[in-house]
Amino acid sequence: MPGERDSAPRPRPVAKVAGASLFGLCAFLIWMMMGAMFSLAFAASDPVLRSLLVILVLVWSLLGPFALSFFLVELGAWLVQNGAFRKALSVARVGVTVDNAVVPLVNLFGMVDSPLAVLNLLNEATAMMFLSRFDEAAVNLESAVDKSQGALGWDHNLTQIVVGQLAKCLCYLGRFDEAERYFKRATAAKKLVLKNLEETNDKPAQLPVVAGMSMDLYGLGRLSEKRSLFSQAEENYNAAITLIDKYIFEDTEYLANHLSALGELYVKLGRVEEAEPLINRALVIRKEIYGTNHVVSAESYHALGFLFLKQGNFVEAKRCLNDSARIKERYIGTDHPDVADTYLALGELECALGNFEQSDMFLTKALRIFEDSHGSPSDILSVLAAFCQLYDKSGKVEEFEKTRRRADELHARLEQ
Repeated sequence: MPGERDSAPRPRPVAKVAGASLFGLCAFLIWMMMGAMFSLAFAASDPVLRSLLVILVLVWSLLGPFALSFFLVELGAWLVQNGAFRKALSVARVGVTVDNAVVPLVNLFGMVDSPLAVLNLLNEATAMMFLSRFDEAAVNLESAVDKSQGALGWDHNLTQIVVGQLAKCLCYLGRFDEAERYFKRATAAKKLVLKNLEETNDKPAQLPVVAGMSMDLYGLGRLSEKRSLFSQAEENYNAAITLIDKYIFEDTEYLANHLSALGELYVKLGRVEEAEPLINRALVIRKEIYGTNHVVSAESYHALGFLFLKQGNFVEAKRCLNDSARIKERYIGTDHPDVADTYLALGELECALGNFEQSDMFLTKALRIFEDSHGSPSDILSVLAAFCQLYDKSGKVEEFEKTRRRADELHARLEQ
């Protein structure tokens, strides 16, 4: 696997992703055990005790849907974390069904919606995004934002997590203006919350806020890249890294995301020497957290392969990019925009190696995905530029001129 060029050992420990909590499973098992105990007690007790048990059984029956929903929330989150996105989607849908069935009961307790309903919707939408079902995910996330805001308020951390995920989904859909508004609103809300927590010196409560804000800055950085605003992207990534270093004293997945993204940006800008230590450090962190065959680690293999490609190290580039494509295809299929990024890099690599048919195949796949799955104009322009290079190098003059005209027309529309 990639990673032989890992950076030197760091003084900071790596924070492992928390394993699945057993609270949901325990709550559901306790609920079931209580039901069995009530049944035995009811069968063996006298009429007076039975009348008392009826009240307890009524309370027990009311708690059942919430215990089940809690279990499904944690199971769905664990499945997402481990890359079982189709199973996570099925589990989350059951949870959403349970939550919808008990809305009158939630209202009876004086609540607009249950936070569990928000979490099940969030799990469902997250799984959909990994499965390239962005339109459905956006609908679910908009519903989750409404539910969370009604139940917990706009400033609550869960509401802000959902808002950030909605903004990320809107980026995939090409709805950049809406995504930017959500990212900025979420960032502003978290800054205010963090300021209040600093005044009370509540350090444990600061960590999830910092993690959420870092992901909002990551989203803004990615959005800026889609718009070719590279200076803004660099500013956002660096701001997030500074924020994480200030509040979190371990190397986390959030830090790895920004290191890798900043490294890839530097490669695009020709700042390869600055990019290399960032990409390698991100790879080390991700491998320690997720292992070598996870879709998150595959993102670092892509970044490292992209780096090798620009350095002219085609053997290592091909190894890393092939591993990235293989793992991504296994987890998220062959129609996801994140897979298209790797296909584009493989197309450029095969062109550099003189394998023109292979290059054409990968670039065609990338272009189809970006056109069908809401790729941004900058994504499509990148593929068209790679096609122009391929046609120029392979002597296909007519195809070159046709593709260049299409790229020029698209670029002119963007500048209007």
